[in-house]
Amino acid sequence: MSGPHHSKRFARRRRYLSQAAGILTALLIVAVSPLQALARTDQPAHEGTQQGEGGAGGGLSAARFEHPPGDSRPTMLWFWNGIITEDLVDRQLTDMRNEGINEVVIFPDATSSLSPAFFSEGWFAMVEHALREAQRTGMKVWLYNDRNFPSGRAAGWVVNGGTVGGRVYEPHPELRPQSVARSELDASGPGSFDVRGRFPGLIPTALSVSDGRLKVDGGYVTTLGRGSDWTDYTLSFDTQPLQTASLGGHNYAQAGWVYRAQDTANGYIYLLGNYPHVGAAGGNLTKIIYKNGAYVSTRVIPLPFNVVSGRSYHVETRVAGDHIVTSVDGTVVDETTDATYARGTIGFREATTQHESATFDNLRVTAPDSTALYSQTFDSESALSDFATPVPAGNVVAVAALPVRDGKPDLGGLVDLTDRFGDGTPWSVPDGDYQIEYYLHHARTDFGGDGYLNLFDEEAITRYIQVVHDEYYRRFAWAFEAGVVRGLWDDEPRIATGYGAEPPWSDLVEDNIARAGSTPAQTLAATFGDYGPAGSRLRGVLSNAAGDALAQAYYKQQGDWARAHGTQIISNPLSDDRPPTWMLRETGDIHKDNQWIQVPGGDAISGRVAPGLRNLVPRYITSDGHQQGASRILHENLGAYGWGVTPQLARYVNGAMGVRGVNLTVLHAYWSNPDSVRYPPPLQPSNPWWDSMDGVVDWTGRVMELTRGQANAPTALLHPQTAAQAWQRTETGDALDNDFRTITYALEDAQVDFDILDEAYLNGDPAMKRQAVVSDQALNLGPQSYRVVVLPPTPTISGKAVARLEEFARAGGTVIAYGQLPLQESDGQDEALRAALVRLFGTDPARPQPTDHRVGSGHAVFVSAAPDLQRALDEARAPAAHLQPASPDIRVLRVKHGPDRVFLVMNEGTKPVDTTAAFPIVGTPEIWDPDDGSHRIATRFDAAPGNRTTSVPLHLEPTRVLAVVFRGQPPAPHLVQSPLEASTVREVDQDTLEATVIADRPGDFTLVGARGPREYRGSLRVEGSFTPIALDGPWRFRFEQPRAEWSERQLGSWTQVDRAYSGDATYERDVSLPAQDLASGRRLILDLGSVRDVAHVSVNGTQVGRLLWEPYRLDVTDFLHIGENRIDVTVTNTPANAHGGTQQSGLLGPVVLRPQQETTVQLS
Repeated sequence: MSGPHHSKRFARRRRYLSQAAGILTALLIVAVSPLQALARTDQPAHEGTQQGEGGAGGGLSAARFEHPPGDSRPTMLWFWNGIITEDLVDRQLTDMRNEGINEVVIFPDATSSLSPAFFSEGWFAMVEHALREAQRTGMKVWLYNDRNFPSGRAAGWVVNGGTVGGRVYEPHPELRPQSVARSELDASGPGSFDVRGRFPGLIPTALSVSDGRLKVDGGYVTTLGRGSDWTDYTLSFDTQPLQTASLGGHNYAQAGWVYRAQDTANGYIYLLGNYPHVGAAGGNLTKIIYKNGAYVSTRVIPLPFNVVSGRSYHVETRVAGDHIVTSVDGTVVDETTDATYARGTIGFREATTQHESATFDNLRVTAPDSTALYSQTFDSESALSDFATPVPAGNVVAVAALPVRDGKPDLGGLVDLTDRFGDGTPWSVPDGDYQIEYYLHHARTDFGGDGYLNLFDEEAITRYIQVVHDEYYRRFAWAFEAGVVRGLWDDEPRIATGYGAEPPWSDLVEDNIARAGSTPAQTLAATFGDYGPAGSRLRGVLSNAAGDALAQAYYKQQGDWARAHGTQIISNPLSDDRPPTWMLRETGDIHKDNQWIQVPGGDAISGRVAPGLRNLVPRYITSDGHQQGASRILHENLGAYGWGVTPQLARYVNGAMGVRGVNLTVLHAYWSNPDSVRYPPPLQPSNPWWDSMDGVVDWTGRVMELTRGQANAPTALLHPQTAAQAWQRTETGDALDNDFRTITYALEDAQVDFDILDEAYLNGDPAMKRQAVVSDQALNLGPQSYRVVVLPPTPTISGKAVARLEEFARAGGTVIAYGQLPLQESDGQDEALRAALVRLFGTDPARPQPTDHRVGSGHAVFVSAAPDLQRALDEARAPAAHLQPASPDIRVLRVKHGPDRVFLVMNEGTKPVDTTAAFPIVGTPEIWDPDDGSHRIATRFDAAPGNRTTSVPLHLEPTRVLAVVFRGQPPAPHLVQSPLEASTVREVDQDTLEATVIADRPGDFTLVGARGPREYRGSLRVEGSFTPIALDGPWRFRFEQPRAEWSERQLGSWTQVDRAYSGDATYERDVSLPAQDLASGRRLILDLGSVRDVAHVSVNGTQVGRLLWEPYRLDVTDFLHIGENRIDVTVTNTPANAHGGTQQSGLLGPVVLRPQQETTVQLS
């Protein structure tokens, strides 16, 4: 691959960019990105203006904005994934500093290629060297809190034991993750039932029988409950691989089986599938040797046929000694010699993490003499008992008997048999039929990797902290105390409910259930069954108990450790972009988790944040950070986005996170070994556009500098936590999730900046550190003060939460409910809930009608349609800006910097937007532009004290971010009405204003200006041609690589020449300009059209500028002359093409020179 170093131009980039900036800054913003033209000011903010009282702390710093400090610039996730040496550490830190990056996260990618090994003495030596080098060069470091993601295994030393330095850790396998499974039996009365003696053991919940076939849904490895002593045999079955597994955004089919299995963590695994393995796409057999829960050998064998989802295949695997033969549909597809395992049973393998599934039938195990060792055709559910695993009686957490009425178990008649199981007392079965349910906890090894810990167990996490956190602090206390180490990074911990329906378990979960006044038998029966509202409430008790245990054991202990050691923990939950019930099962209650953490964090990975896509990231973490008063809110961006990440995409993602409240960006990633990049893109010298990374870094740093104030959103969106807990994994829960997405997007599209407010902050939940309180006509939580609370559609809510909302409304707040009102109260007090909602909204929640109900000093609004929601939000003054014309693509965030008020605005659409934004503040607006670090008083605006707004015309190209800032500036001369952009507006005398405007078309124009209350008028006639000068036809073209030759070709993607080329290419063209094109006041804007992906422009041998994203335009007037001119454009693409992709690359055009006329006009 040809990289940036092949072009001589790159060595001079920063020098000419700095030189050009001084010449062009004043014109580029006006002529190139026609937003309101601006006049520069460095005046301080004035107090006592109509902008209101300033907050505590200092205002915005122009110097920090133009040149962002290191802690506002992005941090780099630095994967150590190969051989680490002192020279490599020094060189790579230098690479990052050269692009403006001053902070890194040392993140081990602990594969077999990592050397020194994680937590070896060599490892600590390399970390020490990195910290010393960071200290020497003024850099900062975060340390990852485990061997690899996900966090929560302590590198296996807690579960498996081991030695770190001189410390020996004894194994604690009992601290593996635990979840609760259910096994069932039938009983009829009258009679006696031996509760303990009839215990069937563990029947894997991944197995079910339907239509005479065994269905395996995840579960990873499930084995037959017999056959541990089988040696030589033939395993045969019919299977249908189902298209449920995913890889790289595509779905594939797979069926997996195990043989000679010692247990679920040791044996042979074979997979029949169509994953697109290199050289074996379409159909393949994957052979795995599985030892202690890890793959120790993997081989992929191509098949002579394609594997098709849903098609049935007959499979046989014959083992005789160390000889193994496998056939599919009678054809031998593999013969292997291997002696790893000599005996063991059979079973199935479907990965829970990939949601894989397959069906099986006609299962048969035959001895060499043709004796049937096992045979099953799965004609009934009773076949599942064959796969029951013996489990110690101590693992049974509860036993329940449910009467069967009309063919269905009845939760209301539950009999708790747990004590009878414990003491061995039989149960006298009353007359009738009963379903006996045993609930037993068991270890989970199908997520989190080898040695993963029970995150709901306080002892497990205490030991985790002792192994990792304490070891790092003991060795590098000097670096923590000196601030070289910022803290520890926690990443995507896993919990059982993210990988199936089984709830997590620990003593702490059980204690929390008891504190809620319930029992394991009640809550588990409700969780495993469908019992309507009554069952949902008990399901919610268990879900809340588990969420509290996770927050208390995992997050609180880490947060407490950090506070005790004067440092910080970053959270990065697995599910920070999901709606309520989905997020709950993967992360628990994220708000309870983050309340203990110093730096709430999340990530935008796998392309989830991109133009045209919608999700909830990063709303949860920014809301938590705002409500806690966290100084930093972090987001990891671009991980696993692929090789084709461009600066424009990076700008979009970083900007979209910033305009939602993120103020610390982490880029993913720099790899110590660039030849082994598991999750592209690599952001490092092997990337062709790495030498332009400083532009992305500077731009992002400026946006983060703007968002580092105090969030100032007056609106909260209630997070329906009790409903999510009650209705997860149901159709009602799915509807709840969809409705929550809908209202979130509606608020964003209406330019409402808001925080998500956990219901637990309103209902007195003791697991929350604080509660929201009503005072000064607002609902206050930490430093946040909300005037408007939006209630999304929800079937269930806490009565205490509704009481708090009523108190808020009576004090002067506004409550807006959309879509539906809840009918179920979380504690079963449905009638009391109905009465409270009637008081609050003035309508019956069972048959709600649109209302605007006066409640005390405030009011409550119920609306059922989206237009009515928009109107209610406008009347409550919830939007951060009112746009005319409206645009759903514009996002707005307001932030306080001491006395200064910032409105951050972004166009997330794919087309330019021209609109006038009315901001809810009166004053003199400034425009702060992250593109170049400039800040200027706007030359076009209309301050309307009567409406308490200031209107500013905006032109926003796609991905463009601007800040409209109010700093108490005195009234400045400006244009109130003008069809043309203005670069300056100044006062000539008390009767005259003078405006310098930029015209891109002929015509007669009228301008209206103002200074204070006085109005001025002027007119202007613009003449002449403004027809763009087309630079079409052939251009000279050459790849920037050794021995490349020039050729002439039309503009277009260079993949027509070389589809695998990643690097630089130069385009040259001459253009002749007559005198009238360069007459006084005329400007020529070079518009490159479409560029893929970075352009460096030279005119007549002088390097003019660098363009990283749309629009690819530069004012080149000062570099042109009458007669012949040469234009050179060097374009850089992404690494995608060199890695098998075929992204369009190069200068696609069309390229034109766009005339403009700069003219001065007086207004009187």
